[in-house]
Amino acid sequence: MDVSIIIPIYNTDLYKLKRCIFSVAKLIKTSNKQIECILVDDGSDDFIEKNIKQIIRKAGLYQNRFVYFKKQNGGAGSARNYGLTFAKGDYILFVDADDVVIPQKTAEMLKYGDKKQFDILLSDLLYKKKDKKSVWKVFPHGVQRENINLDIKDILFVLSKSEKINGPVCKLIRTEFLREYNCCFPENMILGEDAVFLFSLLRHSPKLLYYNCPTYVYNFEDSSLINKLIKHSDHVIDDSIHMYEDYMQLLSTSEIDKSLKKGCSQNRTDMYINCLFNLKLELGIYNVLSDRIEKKLIYAVKKTDKYCNGGAGDLKNIFRKWFIVRNNKVLCKALVALKKTIRKIKYL
Repeated sequence: MDVSIIIPIYNTDLYKLKRCIFSVAKLIKTSNKQIECILVDDGSDDFIEKNIKQIIRKAGLYQNRFVYFKKQNGGAGSARNYGLTFAKGDYILFVDADDVVIPQKTAEMLKYGDKKQFDILLSDLLYKKKDKKSVWKVFPHGVQRENINLDIKDILFVLSKSEKINGPVCKLIRTEFLREYNCCFPENMILGEDAVFLFSLLRHSPKLLYYNCPTYVYNFEDSSLINKLIKHSDHVIDDSIHMYEDYMQLLSTSEIDKSLKKGCSQNRTDMYINCLFNLKLELGIYNVLSDRIEKKLIYAVKKTDKYCNGGAGDLKNIFRKWFIVRNNKVLCKALVALKKTIRKIKYL
């Protein structure tokens, strides 16, 4: 078997699940690779199990390439780990059940697996939010060739400025590499387990390759993120700290230029604090910002002192001043609108 595609499922809308499976079926038809698709039902309601066989059957001649497992609910990371135990392919490709692969482009990307000269191959993705589409490139500026060997410093720099490549999708990962270093998803996180998984891969100096083309459509829905934030704000803050510290530890052990390391440290810290500030605004908008959560956010900001030696002082001072916005829904909405306007002006 050449490639194992692992798809975690949890109460996914049947239309979206069908769309995802059909895109994989078309990939199997398009590619000359031996591809298996492992569907892991993470404790969904019965409607998934009742309909999954019919969906696979409608996928056509390739239904023998799909295998379905059902397990107790443990989260997306747990489902992916479960699927990994059954994977027979030389390479692993993760797909989310409400997204789709772009069959022709993914098939072209899989051809690079023949040479077996990389541990991780990264590609771009197509980001879709309602009717708006945009391409998320691994390298937004430059790198025009179709494929290029990467250095760890390239990825660390990108990760210091953006979270767009955190996810496990759009990455073809060599199975032996995963198993040699026992890399798996943390199962105690509700946010950021994808990033922590990626950091665990990068810790072992993988050979990296970049395929300069979108191979995947990411259908963004912010309702699930908002629900997580409202219901599990403590956990979200803990996970944000976990992601930040994991990246900083990875950075500290990487053999890269000191000036680049300092720049990456500053970038990641700024992004982390900005993320915490946005969490505060969202909690204020939904009237769930308590004194306890506010203190926890300040504690999260203070975590940066360990890594930056005061390097993010200006940003932290701004952040602390803005903490005077307490449970003020109108002002919070005004600040969110202002941030959006500034962002639009910045990219004009």
